[in-house]
Amino acid sequence: SGTSISFGSPTEFETADTKECAVAFDSALNKSLVIYRRPSTGRSLILTISGTSVSSGNDAEFESGDVSETDIDFITGANKFLAVFEDTSDSQKGKAIVGTIASGDSTISYGSVAVYNTGRSELNKVIK
Repeated sequence: SGTSISFGSPTEFETADTKECAVAFDSALNKSLVIYRRPSTGRSLILTISGTSVSSGNDAEFESGDVSETDIDFITGANKFLAVFEDTSDSQKGKAIVGTIASGDSTISYGSVAVYNTGRSELNKVIK
C-alpha cells in the first residue's frame, strides 16, 4: 500500500491544436483550471477529478490575442486563480489576469487583464 500509482483513461479536453498548457488546483472547490494556447487565443477549462476520471466543464477565453509562456496558480485565502502569460499579439507584453470559479458551478469569470511588463516576457511564473 502506498507504493503504486494507477491512472484512468485519457480525456480529450480540446480538439484544436493546444500548446502552452498550465494547470492549478482549487482546494476549496476540488476543481482544477487548465489554461492553454489555442491558435490565436488564450483559453481555459475547468476540470473535475473523481477517482481516476476527469471531466471538463465549460471553456472560456481569457485573452483574445495569441498567448505563450503561460503559468497559473491558485491563491489560497483569496480563492482565486492568477494566470500570467506573454501576449504575442501585443508586442510580447507580460500580462496577468485573475479568475474565479463560481461555487457549485463549472464556469469561470475573469477580471481585467493587467500589464506587468511592457517588454518581452518569457519564462513567466506565478510564485507565492
